[in-house]
Amino acid sequence: MPASKYAFVPMDEEEVGPTRVEKKEKRRHRDKKKRQERSRERSPRRESEHHRSKTIRKQDTNDDDRWGDEEYISEEEAMFQQPSPKRMKIDREESPPNETEEERADRIDREERDAFAKRLQTRDADKTKKIVEDRSSTKEGNAMAQRRALAEDAAARSAALPDLRERSRQDYLKKRETERLALLRKQVAEETEELRSGARLSEKEKAEFAKNREVLRIAEERLRIDDHLDGYAMPDDYFTEKGKIDKKKKEDAMYKRYVDRDEYGMERYVTEHEEWERDQASKAKSQVKSTERVDQGEYDYILDEEQGIKWLIDSATAIEGMTKEQAFLASQLDAAEKKAQSIEDTRKSLPIYGYRDEFLSAISDHQILVVVGETGSGKTTQLTQYLHEAGYTKDGLCVGCTQPRRVAAMSVAARVSDEIGCKVGTTVGYSIRFENQTSDKTVIKYLTGYSQPLGGDILVFLTGEEEIEAAATNIEEICRKLGSRIPELIVARIYSALPSDQQAKIFEPTPPNARKVVLATNIAETSLTIDGIVYVIDPGFEKQNVFNPTTGLSQLVTVPCSRASANQRKGRAGRVGPGKCFRLYTKWAFYNEMEESTMPEILRADLCPLTLTLKSLGVNDVLGFDWIDSPSPEVLIQALTQLFSLQALNHQGALTKIGRKMAELPINPMAARSILAADALGCVEEIVSIIAMLDEAGSLFFRPKDKKIHADSARARFTVKEGGDMTTYLNIFSQWCDADFSPIWAKENFLQQRSLTRARDVKDQLLALCERVEVTMSSCGSTDVVPIQKAILSGYFVNSAKLERGGDSYRTMKKSTSVYIHPSSVLMASDPPIRAICFFEMVQTSKEYARSVMPIKVEWLYEVAPHYFKKQDVEALEDKKMPKASKARAVL
Repeated sequence: MPASKYAFVPMDEEEVGPTRVEKKEKRRHRDKKKRQERSRERSPRRESEHHRSKTIRKQDTNDDDRWGDEEYISEEEAMFQQPSPKRMKIDREESPPNETEEERADRIDREERDAFAKRLQTRDADKTKKIVEDRSSTKEGNAMAQRRALAEDAAARSAALPDLRERSRQDYLKKRETERLALLRKQVAEETEELRSGARLSEKEKAEFAKNREVLRIAEERLRIDDHLDGYAMPDDYFTEKGKIDKKKKEDAMYKRYVDRDEYGMERYVTEHEEWERDQASKAKSQVKSTERVDQGEYDYILDEEQGIKWLIDSATAIEGMTKEQAFLASQLDAAEKKAQSIEDTRKSLPIYGYRDEFLSAISDHQILVVVGETGSGKTTQLTQYLHEAGYTKDGLCVGCTQPRRVAAMSVAARVSDEIGCKVGTTVGYSIRFENQTSDKTVIKYLTGYSQPLGGDILVFLTGEEEIEAAATNIEEICRKLGSRIPELIVARIYSALPSDQQAKIFEPTPPNARKVVLATNIAETSLTIDGIVYVIDPGFEKQNVFNPTTGLSQLVTVPCSRASANQRKGRAGRVGPGKCFRLYTKWAFYNEMEESTMPEILRADLCPLTLTLKSLGVNDVLGFDWIDSPSPEVLIQALTQLFSLQALNHQGALTKIGRKMAELPINPMAARSILAADALGCVEEIVSIIAMLDEAGSLFFRPKDKKIHADSARARFTVKEGGDMTTYLNIFSQWCDADFSPIWAKENFLQQRSLTRARDVKDQLLALCERVEVTMSSCGSTDVVPIQKAILSGYFVNSAKLERGGDSYRTMKKSTSVYIHPSSVLMASDPPIRAICFFEMVQTSKEYARSVMPIKVEWLYEVAPHYFKKQDVEALEDKKMPKASKARAVL
């Protein structure tokens, strides 16, 4: 008999059976097999029915031999390994009498829904259990026990770590000393600057400043003290107390070198430039020094003074008793007095002079005054001077006078400056386009327009990417034409589809002698603050996503913004100082055409996801729910109708098993329905990837103006026309995954890494939720597009459209709304055109465009949604001929 690895204890005949060791070994073996089975990526539904029944029979017959090689499976475990429908047949009660087929189907669906909910609760409860393990015997447990013992025993802690507190304190004091010394240097520098400025200080303040300087001097001298030793010194010991080598200390000792030191003992490093300067200085000092030549009379001049020219200016301009300088100044004063007298006489001769006192009196009594006079009466040149002479320019105020032309402003400013007796740009100046002749002393200014201070950046609110790019192109073109006649103008953009590195340019500081203009959507209203913005331009429009219950589609439309949004935009001006907001609409439009506040999103959004959530929470009466802002009944009825068409609700309005699963996925119900359909079609991996990419499709591609051809060619490489935009997104995501999620690959292919990363995160979360709602992971491959198309159509069949007679537009199946394929779609200008399409969303600009489009076959409509489409209608569409125009294009 072979030797057993277990020791058996003799027992009575009645007690013969498996020992406790054998039981433990069998349980360990059984648990291992269970873990292996759970790790397989296949559903229990696909197990062989014959194998399960055979296993159960074997348990019944061999109950006494349960410790053999066959794994024991209890009845409860066997029941839960069966497919869901078979399990429900076991638990389902008998059908009540007189029950119709429809009532029976509803009852079965309710039972399956409740069973699914219980399984979800059980699964969630298992994930939140706290498992306490005994780790006292492990290495980590011993270390934790030692730390707890040290924490409770002060003497043991002091013996184990005798100098830890002292070293920590020393390190803290070193850092503290460095910090306080830096602050002291800054304080002394500021105090020295204050002393040099000539400010009046008290004796106490001066003494405090002197004390701080002395403390700084002593501290810096102390830093220069170094207890270095001349000659050779033994390196520090790099062995620890336990006899082991400290690698860092050893490297420091090996690579440490001896250097020269200055008189303070500090290390000194001399650069090549300093060495060259010292060499040149030594050479210069070594040269022979010679004093400057001084004339001592030992030489005679070669020129004869008698032969020089005798200038007659002295006898011609000299006045008796004056030097020539004095005579020159006297003549200048005489000419200035004559000119001033002439100007004064001219001013008094003007017609406006007789009304000077009356004009100043009217100005003091009235806020607005209109003066009418003929040309040449002195209105432009004299009224400004009267105000200046009356004291209206005190306390930094300025008198401004507008002129219709540049030349007029310049000539009038020159005339008035002559009358006052100053240069242009001092007391009197002018400001015209691209030229400013003013200063801080200017009190009379002639200008062609009140054109703002040059400092400060500009923020312009626009509705979307197209408007922003068009405005940026116009601004840059105008700046190129003006050239150096204007200061530099930096154009920055901010919208959702822009790459992150270009979005960050709006936060870069503006260079000196330049201005920055930021073109932004309403994201700049409250979401972010840009420093340096002084001027805001508000056109008064924004884009909103509005759901139309009549068509059942969401549309992105341009509408006037609300007064609350307008005030938010105004608040962007002058966040760090005074600012101004220029509104491109009238005051009447502000109070009559704009709403007081922005319409709540619940009143303009599709309520299908919210209605499904309320149903899953047990709120059955959605129409009678107590809303804060009650939506219209039409929108709620549309949501209930759409959920019924997606088979999330039954004919009584109750949640079905499919609807219960859809509610567990935090995405649009149509997308959730596509995932559940993909489970049956075997393409869950592909559908989840496409749905994760759909929300990022608007900001996925980047098309810079200077590289449009390269961007279009890169996009064409990803195109899969058989599946339209949907499979194109899948191809992009798959290639990005193959490139190891490389941001360089994304940049080379004009794709935004940020959008791809978000799509990857969404996919990971959806895959985890798919396992939670019992959706088995499967893949059909990217080449087999038919299952992918059918799965997408199973959720988005409401967004299906057929080709119209003209051949250039489509009409939705149920609502008969005319739509066009978006220009960004890969199916744009398909020749021949597609007979039927399915799209993700509809946007409205100049037309109503269908975005993220996928070609479909008409017969699929009845296959995926027989409850929604009538068979005869689908057959009629199949028999319908293509438009003649499209046939002609196909032939050509």
